[in-house]
Amino acid sequence: MKKFLVSIAVAALAAPMFAQTTPARVAVIDVNKVLTQSTAGKAAYEKLKKMQDDRMERAKSMDEELKKLNSDIETKRLSLSEDKLAGILILAEHLLVEVGVEDLPAFRALLSDRHLGDWSSCDWFCVKVLGPMLVRSPERERIAERLWIVDEQRVRIRE
Repeated sequence: MKKFLVSIAVAALAAPMFAQTTPARVAVIDVNKVLTQSTAGKAAYEKLKKMQDDRMERAKSMDEELKKLNSDIETKRLSLSEDKLAGILILAEHLLVEVGVEDLPAFRALLSDRHLGDWSSCDWFCVKVLGPMLVRSPERERIAERLWIVDEQRVRIRE
């Protein structure tokens, strides 16, 4: 009896499948033809073109603004070079006797945070402050060995 019910259920489920016919025609849409020849397509194409042009214009203006900001940053960075140099000279000429090896962590912060990011300031700091400070230190060789590492154009201090 169970087999009989299952066969009836299968036949009932399969019957609609046999009743369906295959479509006589399949529609193929030429998108380019619709966009270039129909009124709605032309309007959509123009809207899309305008949106693309607006975005390109916005990207160009953003690029120009970015270049201007980079230029401003570079100008300000260079304008601070004189202030950095003044601070280095004050350290070298007036405070060098007060500076010792115990101040290296503070100098590490100056270098690792890129406060002395341009080569000129870094060079002056090393020649005028760090060099003379290390020459006076009794532990100069130990400090000099672990002080500098150049890694991917970035100076950092080994801990």
